[in-house]
Amino acid sequence: MKKLAFVILLFIHFASNGQSPHFFSVELLRKKEAVQVNVIFPDRIGYLWIGTNKGLFRFDGLQSIQFKKSDGLPDENVTAIAQDSVGRIWCGHKSGELSILQNNKISKFEPHEGSAVGLVSDIIFDRSGTMWFSTNNDGLYYYLNERLYRLDENEGLRDLFFYDLEQDHEGNIWAGSDGGIAICSLVGNKATIKTISQEDGLPDNIIHKIREDQDSTFWLGTEDSGIIHYLPATKKFELQDHLSLKPINDLVLEGSNIWIATKDQGVILYEKNEKISSVFKDDLPSVDALAKDAEGNIWYGSKTGLLRSYGNHISFLDLKSELNDQNVFALASDADGKLWFSTQEGLYVRYKDKSGNFRIESPLKGTSFEKQFIISLYADPNGFIWAGSYGQGVLRINARTNSVASFNKELRNGNVLGITGKDNVVWLATLGGVTQITQSGQRVEFKNIGSPEGLATDYIYQVFIDSQERIWLATDGKGVDMMDQKGIHHFTKGFTSKVVYGFAEDLNHTIWANVQNDGLYSLEGDVFKLQSDSILSAARNGDISCLTSTRPGNLIMASDFGLQVFALQRKQRYYLGTQQDFQDRHPNLNATTKDARGNIYFGTEKGIVVYNGGLANLLTNPLPHLESLRVANKRIEIDDELVFGYEENNIMFNYVGFWFQNPESVGYKYQLQNYDQDWITSGDRTATYSSLPPGDYTFRLKVSNDDSFQSSQEASVHFVIKPPFWRTYWFYGLVTVIVVAGAYGLINYRERRLLADKHELEEKVKERTSEILKMNSEIKQQTEEIKAINDNLEKLVLERTKELDRKNKALQEAAFINAHNLRSPVASILGLIHLIKKLNWTPQDKEYIDHLDQSANRLDEVVNTISEAIDKGDDLHFPEKREDE
Repeated sequence: MKKLAFVILLFIHFASNGQSPHFFSVELLRKKEAVQVNVIFPDRIGYLWIGTNKGLFRFDGLQSIQFKKSDGLPDENVTAIAQDSVGRIWCGHKSGELSILQNNKISKFEPHEGSAVGLVSDIIFDRSGTMWFSTNNDGLYYYLNERLYRLDENEGLRDLFFYDLEQDHEGNIWAGSDGGIAICSLVGNKATIKTISQEDGLPDNIIHKIREDQDSTFWLGTEDSGIIHYLPATKKFELQDHLSLKPINDLVLEGSNIWIATKDQGVILYEKNEKISSVFKDDLPSVDALAKDAEGNIWYGSKTGLLRSYGNHISFLDLKSELNDQNVFALASDADGKLWFSTQEGLYVRYKDKSGNFRIESPLKGTSFEKQFIISLYADPNGFIWAGSYGQGVLRINARTNSVASFNKELRNGNVLGITGKDNVVWLATLGGVTQITQSGQRVEFKNIGSPEGLATDYIYQVFIDSQERIWLATDGKGVDMMDQKGIHHFTKGFTSKVVYGFAEDLNHTIWANVQNDGLYSLEGDVFKLQSDSILSAARNGDISCLTSTRPGNLIMASDFGLQVFALQRKQRYYLGTQQDFQDRHPNLNATTKDARGNIYFGTEKGIVVYNGGLANLLTNPLPHLESLRVANKRIEIDDELVFGYEENNIMFNYVGFWFQNPESVGYKYQLQNYDQDWITSGDRTATYSSLPPGDYTFRLKVSNDDSFQSSQEASVHFVIKPPFWRTYWFYGLVTVIVVAGAYGLINYRERRLLADKHELEEKVKERTSEILKMNSEIKQQTEEIKAINDNLEKLVLERTKELDRKNKALQEAAFINAHNLRSPVASILGLIHLIKKLNWTPQDKEYIDHLDQSANRLDEVVNTISEAIDKGDDLHFPEKREDE
């Protein structure tokens, strides 16, 4: 079953058609409208500025913004671009005018001295900030202390038609013209000029481009002599006449490489140290402008538009014009620089002939081995190419004579999946274990090692020899086996999947393994551990098809998502290529090799991918940039201090992540400190906040091209939303002052009022006291008088009381006497009347007797009342008189 799975893996094939995707066309205008690109300029922020015959374009990888006459350009034909120390973009125009773009607003440069009358060919700012610009047929200009100076024949110029400007390491300005090179130096505000021309040995007076190299030498692009290397120290000119390139329109230096834009031969890549050139892009009739960005991309401007490539770091060798089958299963590079590779149709070798053109030949053509399916290749140091087949053993091919020796019976198994070696020893990885081949002259010895000899399994994907000459075996399902002088060692701990594809050794001599569908493992002690941190994890694809190391000892991996390079010392990763590039180029298992120059080749289902290195100074992650804010639908440029009113609290942030090689892969994380509790992940390039409360905020932005964000760069902007005045500290302070002052004033007023009231009260108290004293004196006097009166009254009362007592007593005695004296006669009269009433009387007499009886009874009641009153001591209450009495 495992065998069958491997066979299926090997025979996956994708038919190739279409153009190579490593050149990308950038549409600056809609509907693919053609535009002539005159100049390409990457600014310090990350934008790409393109000067064309249809205005100025600003490109961020996804969107382009066009600036035209209606936006303020004096002339839509932009021929030169530069950036000053404060970030403003300066444009030179065909009309000779200059314009300045700042905060998306264009203003015309209008010095008092006027503008040039010839096309502006280049603009440069020197170290002191002085602006220089060259023209076609109007000489040189420089702008210093708000004054524009012009240089012409009077200052020593031999020609007024200039193409290019370059500043050397000493700050001098080199200008290329039809009359050679003018070197300008400023002393104060006065320029001095010295020239280099054919009289000084310059092979060609028409200098289109000047570029200073890192060693302070210069590369010159000319009209008729191609590329010239000038060494100022010896005043020597080295004509690169073997290139036969003319005329040269532009140059870009990149390490040991020079990118050359020509008028008729497209783009040439020239390796200046080894003097090797190759046509990089030949289907552009005229490339007028070249530029390199911070990611290492190379940009090409022509009369029909703008193109981008990955540069020389990664390239694609499409074989469709030479071969019917582009599915490359194995590769090997020999000592002569020839590249050997295999497809299902056979074995091929690619090399450069004497004329410098690449050719592909079939070394086994016409032999009995022509149709063998070669699935592994190795070039040994003795000049032999070892070709492992599927089921038919291994071939040893003499790379110079193409003589072939076949070995199959000597092997325990004829399915050779991988080949490696060192010195005179060759190792084969097969489906029957491993085979050690030792060469000694014409003698070849074979030693088969498999499960009977102690291997964990006979299914071996790869044999790897490390720097300590240990032999590492990648097995199908049994982890890792390692052979050294002590014997065979098994490593199975730590693996989630025990299907191991291959190995690499880094600069620290750590052993790495790529595991099926599980990414990278590294050997720590005696255990392989999964590297799950963001830098080393195969975040783009856990199934790595090829793992190897670069010449400096960095790791490089190939997967369906492209190439991933990990620089261990810098702990940086680089992504090269995109999933779009590799959608038809799935790398084949362990199909990789290195050449003598350090280039690494990967075999894919659609040709060969080449990694050429040179990543040390390039960006490893997208570059974040906060472009602007919108507050109340009004655009506000980001500066150092952003302060908004409390009603300006609906804010939208506009940002971008610069990653030209794959702008669609860029993701964003942002956080508004003092508002958002955590980071927010987004694929949009705007973030909106509504109704923010007053406060102090910092908007932070991270960008990433693999969703990890661990090593991504960050941009931020600080701003303040002011509270309403009634919620400000000064208002609180003012209110506090007012309250304190009011309280103090009130307290002071009350104190003064109380003091005044006290004085007034004291006066009133004094007056009242005086009055009271006076009244007291009068009262005392009156009291004494009253007392005397009272004493007299008491005396009189006492005397009167005594007299009344005496009279009362006499009265009582009289009343008593009278009452008792009356009682007896009244009782007698009542008795007599009672007796009289019993006699016979006439009615008239009876009436008299009844009246007499009533009066006697009335008298008796009066006497009784007097008696009772005397007994009780009460007042006398006589009976009321009757009506008939």
